[in-house]
Formats: sequence, C-alpha cells, structure tokens
Amino acid sequence: MSNTGSWSVKGIDNRARAVAKQRARQQGVTLGDYINDMLLKGHSEAGPRDLQECLQNELAEPSALDRLTQKLEAVEARSTLAITGIDQSVLGLIARLENAEASTSAVASEVDGMVNDLRETQEALRIKITTLENDETSQQNLESMR
Repeated sequence: MSNTGSWSVKGIDNRARAVAKQRARQQGVTLGDYINDMLLKGHSEAGPRDLQECLQNELAEPSALDRLTQKLEAVEARSTLAITGIDQSVLGLIARLENAEASTSAVASEVDGMVNDLRETQEALRIKITTLENDETSQQNLESMR
C-alpha cells in the first residue's frame, strides 16, 4: 500500500478505534494499512462504505458477542461470590446474636433465682425478728443485737 503522508480522522468513536487497532494487530498489519484495506474493499459501484459502519459490523460479529458474554459471565460470577460472602457473614452474625440472646436469658434466669432466694431469706429474717420482738424474755437479747 502506498503511503502519501500522515493524516487523522476526527469524530471516530473510541470503541471503533479500539476495534480497528485490535483487528489490525490480528492481521499483523499497521492500523493505517488495515483502514486503507477496509476502505478499498468497501468501495463498490454504489460508493465507498462508511468506515464507522464497517467497524460496527465487526463489533456485531459473534466473536465480539462471545467476548461480551464472557465478560458478563465473569462479572456475574464475581457478584455471586461477593453476595455469598455477605450472606455467610450475615448468617454468622445472626448465630452470634442468637447465642448472645440465649446467654442473656440464662443469666437473667439465674439472677431471678438469686432475687427469689434473697426475698425468702429476708422474709425468714423478718419473721425471726418479729418473734424476738414479741418475746419479752428475749428483750435483753434483742437489745444486745441492736
């Protein structure tokens, strides 16, 4: 292919540029040679094809769709792993909360039992003191205790 000098084309989509570069690498030619070849092949009696249309057609071919599908599947797999990790963390937290609740209930039951024991002891002491106060012979003992 002849080289008449450098030139640039503005307004080409970045994705189209990337696809053109990749296709040129795959064919083992420079980007300029690849574009020249595409333009010359695209020239027919009706006139030259639009470069962007050619590149979009290349994007629509199955290999591009396969790559896109693979990328989507990879993203889905990573999302699934992340969600699974979060799910396991939440389940672990729930189990810890249930254990803490069970422990709290056990401690509360134990405290209730101790409070009941203290009430019974207090009532028994109150009865003994009342008995001592009513017994006149024990009046001296009562004064000594005070």
